[in-house]
Amino acid sequence: MVYRSGWTFKLLASVTAICSTAACAGIVAPACARQPAKADSGHQRHYRRADMLIAGSSCAVCLMRVERKLKGVPGVKKAAVSIYRPYPAIVIYDPDKTNLTEIINSLKGEPVVVARVQDEEINKVPEVIVPKAPEGSSSGQKPGAP
Repeated sequence: MVYRSGWTFKLLASVTAICSTAACAGIVAPACARQPAKADSGHQRHYRRADMLIAGSSCAVCLMRVERKLKGVPGVKKAAVSIYRPYPAIVIYDPDKTNLTEIINSLKGEPVVVARVQDEEINKVPEVIVPKAPEGSSSGQKPGAP
């Protein structure tokens, strides 16, 4: 990596090592590429993805507090709440550790209502999650409206 400090350029050496395997003998590989592969237990873990709409609050601070509460539920791997109308939320959770009822109950005390929940099974936790409005809702429609 090269960066500029004043008029002087400095070179930072990334952590590398010479690969010693026969397949790539002598090729320089980054340290992260040399990490041992995780042991496969033969059991594929399944997660659930819940898409929902958050109704009752449009305040960005309130919606971020809702997101923090969702992330705080034991068994929730990831959660995100959009601050844009119609305020969709997504929760990725482990069904062996929690369920949708516990996740929704975690929002007790908040001035919000959870509407239009869609729950589906997924095989792995995605790197990036983006809240999307559940099917049947549009951006001009209020959550919970028919």
